[in-house]
Amino acid sequence: MTEWTDLPPREQWRITQGSLTLARLSWDYSCAVIIAAADEPDERASTASGFLINLHGSVFLATADHVIDNYIARRTENRYTFLQAGMLGMDATYRVVFRDPQADVAFISLAGLDISVTDATVYQPIGTWPPPSPTPGDSVQFCGFPKAFRDMSRKGEIDFGALPGFAIIQSVGPGYCTAVIDRTDVQVFGEMQELPPSSKFGGLSGGPVLLFGRLAYPIVGAVSEVSEKFDILRFATLEGVPMSISPGIP
Repeated sequence: MTEWTDLPPREQWRITQGSLTLARLSWDYSCAVIIAAADEPDERASTASGFLINLHGSVFLATADHVIDNYIARRTENRYTFLQAGMLGMDATYRVVFRDPQADVAFISLAGLDISVTDATVYQPIGTWPPPSPTPGDSVQFCGFPKAFRDMSRKGEIDFGALPGFAIIQSVGPGYCTAVIDRTDVQVFGEMQELPPSSKFGGLSGGPVLLFGRLAYPIVGAVSEVSEKFDILRFATLEGVPMSISPGIP
């Protein structure tokens, strides 16, 4: 197996630039998610990740199903709780149009809303649906907004930091995949950051997972869980998501 140091400088540069381009693409698709209530302190806000996807002309916010569980529980506790994608706030109670608790993926309809304020690029599936299922040994690129990079120092505002990462598929099961993350390939935009084992990465849940391909990099899943040591990524695959989801909003 060829080691990185054995590659000529030009080849190292080409691979690095390709990795940065794919990391940027995964970031473009990513959307920060906030669950909060206006009458509660900032510290009560929950954060997660998601991505926007266009299916049959309708745009949805895809995220992890346990994020929806959290939203429903918070709204039951306080009816003024809202879900916000980027700068787009909404009552998502009647907008959740697809849930797969076992795989841990959910879709929220954005029909009739101004999706431009989410600051996310809408993903347009390429080829047939559902997307191809990853196999052991495949490479994936993921992105999201971990708690470790969250800044709540300014009252009423939450600053998010994106974390794109690279992983190799280790195992595949019904509706999910697990992948090993290589810390050496983690690139944070703007600066290189050391990721200590104690870092909290729960906010990555719902972020897009892209499969490496020769001609395209399709989104094949949404982040479900990341180990506290940032070694193992588990994500929900999209094989159970129908192409013809109804927006459900008049």
